[in-house]
Amino acid sequence: MSSNDTVTSFTISTLQFLSQHVIIHLPIILIVFGNIGCLCNYITFLQRPLRSNTCSLYSLSGSTADFLVLNGNLLQTYLGSVFQLGINYFAGTRFLCKFYLYLLVVLPQLSTTFLLLSLIDRYACSCPLQSKIRKINQFQYARYLVVVGILYSMIVSAHAPILYDITYGFCFVTQSLLNSILYIIFSGLLEPFLMLIMFFKTYKNVLQSRQRIVSIQ
Repeated sequence: MSSNDTVTSFTISTLQFLSQHVIIHLPIILIVFGNIGCLCNYITFLQRPLRSNTCSLYSLSGSTADFLVLNGNLLQTYLGSVFQLGINYFAGTRFLCKFYLYLLVVLPQLSTTFLLLSLIDRYACSCPLQSKIRKINQFQYARYLVVVGILYSMIVSAHAPILYDITYGFCFVTQSLLNSILYIIFSGLLEPFLMLIMFFKTYKNVLQSRQRIVSIQ
């Protein structure tokens, strides 16, 4: 056997070992550190000076969504792939299949939506005091926006229970092309685009505010 064949065989064996014994357990590391991060967020944003802060409300809501993603979606996927625990449970009925797949889609969507709301909140903070958009920085308005964000996430995720069904004893997508298109539109294009808009508009407002301060001085 040539040295090249030996190196190739060793590389393949190493990759197989990493795949079977290391990479497959990476989700549990993400779950542990993710839960620690969520706990730190709760401790930070529940401090008395921050409880009535609108951005803290969005951050707490996002942390709650992340907590559910970690301990619901990711943990279930890990247990199913490694220990085959509960992997067929959600395929027992069409309702469980569709409901579980809906949670897999809507919970990450909630996290992204709350991040977008926090960026909108920071943009409103950078607007002039006389601007009407600054009203959303009031806590009572922020609570309504949280409800709106939840409803929005539920609506844009409604395709999941429609496009998924039980196939050969497992929950599979029935229209993969349409599912991919909808995912790209909402998660890959629309929300990142809105986030970029909020970032640049906030940056523009900050620059204008600095220019006004300099002109006054």
